[in-house]
Formats: sequence, structure tokens, C-alpha cells
Amino acid sequence: MAEWETWSPPATPNVIGEYERRVVDERGVPQPQTVKMRCVTCGAMWATVCPTGHVRVHIARFAVKHMHRDPFAKADTTRE
Repeated sequence: MAEWETWSPPATPNVIGEYERRVVDERGVPQPQTVKMRCVTCGAMWATVCPTGHVRVHIARFAVKHMHRDPFAKADTTRE
């Protein structure tokens, strides 16, 4: 049974990513990892298999699209 780890990018705590811990076979070859992501704001979900071990990159890419922020909310109005 696979062990799972959870990680959320610091800038987007509304995105929760879960991934299988890295496992190597008897020859020392890393096995692909399943990655699952969920946005608690809009409910979107996505899953993929990562053969490279860069599971947090997948989660971070998903998080960029699920920031759910108004880009003009903190606009600098003190321009000259």
C-alpha cells in the first residue's frame, strides 16, 4: 500500500496536493508517482502520474491557475 504525503504551495493554501512517496524497485530505479490536486475554493480536481519525481511542480502549476484573487485588489494608487 502506498504512503501519501500532502503539500500546499505557500502562496495558495486553497490548493491541496497529495502524492505517493517515492519508491524504488529492487534495481534502485525510481517508480512513477501518482499526484492528486484539489482546489477547495472552486472544487476543481486533477490527477496525473509523475515519472520524474518532481511532484510539487505539478501541484504548483495547478495552483497558479487556482489563485482566485483579484489582480487589481491591492493596486498601488500612489503613482505620480
